[in-house]
Amino acid sequence: LIAAEAAFSQPTPDKVKASNYLNAIRKRAPLLVPTTSLTVTLDMIIDEKSKELFAEGQRYFDMIRLNRTITFNDDFIKPAVIITHRTVSIDRTFYKAILPISKGEMDANPAIAGQQNTGY
Repeated sequence: LIAAEAAFSQPTPDKVKASNYLNAIRKRAPLLVPTTSLTVTLDMIIDEKSKELFAEGQRYFDMIRLNRTITFNDDFIKPAVIITHRTVSIDRTFYKAILPISKGEMDANPAIAGQQNTGY
């Protein structure tokens, strides 16, 4: 799926390679219609990745890397938390969405000294 995304994300997308990589994963589900170079989209690749890597913590980083907004509600939070049924959105403008640059990295690269990510 990483290869499919990389092929699709080239300056001139290689949709044939992207669909071949995607179909290699999807063939395990015989009811899915194979993609073609005419039908493959980045959304299809990202959606398939979310299914394959469910609950492995990858989707958050994909959404932030692709500059997409994550929208969810708090209905599925632990019962100890008061559930408000409110919708929450997170995108790159939320300062905790982007992690801080470690002190070791800042010390090793003087060119980024003092350029910590916003909020840290």
